[in-house]
Amino acid sequence: MLDSVSLTDYDIRKYRLPAAHLGPSLNEAKVAGEIDPGYWERRDHTGKFWGESVDDPRPGCLALLAAAWPYDVGPATVDGRELFWGIIREINQGTVVHCDDVLKEYPPSLLDHPPVAQLGFNLFLSAPDAGGETLVWDRRWTAEDEKHRRGIGYSRRIVGNDVPVAVTPATGDVIIFDSRNFHAVRPGRGRRRITLSFFMGLTEDERIILWS
Repeated sequence: MLDSVSLTDYDIRKYRLPAAHLGPSLNEAKVAGEIDPGYWERRDHTGKFWGESVDDPRPGCLALLAAAWPYDVGPATVDGRELFWGIIREINQGTVVHCDDVLKEYPPSLLDHPPVAQLGFNLFLSAPDAGGETLVWDRRWTAEDEKHRRGIGYSRRIVGNDVPVAVTPATGDVIIFDSRNFHAVRPGRGRRRITLSFFMGLTEDERIILWS
């Protein structure tokens, strides 16, 4: 499946390092604090792609999460409309230091059920032969950090000499961490670094909501 899927390249002027994806993500769809209307079309287009494929890895992920959690698990919603979850990303040359927090990127009222905690989920469909580690720092964003912003991420100076937790992936591994912490990816060598990625949010009524 991976060899036949055509991934879309990210805009190098914005993302600085080459990367590609299949499916829309919420943090790339923000226009004046709202969701770009084109997001829903992209959601439907990707849903149609998976609907025609027998290789969709998302149902298996959803089934495992539902089996492990005693309350509801399902897509996050905005005005009753389900958000897309389960983006495919190819990141071979690493990323800048960044953090992901939907409550910082959008008004808290955007989601029908705002999360009180957030985690990033990454299933490795293909892992590099060497490198490609996920780095996570014990440090969250503060308003002062904006002076270090560089496009979608931040200068490496923002984490100073702090030592991150480094996790080396293997194909089939899942890495889950608090996406609100600063994190980055090191460049990989050899095989492609391809993940199925989404966010999980825990709501006040103990449901788990998913989005990308």
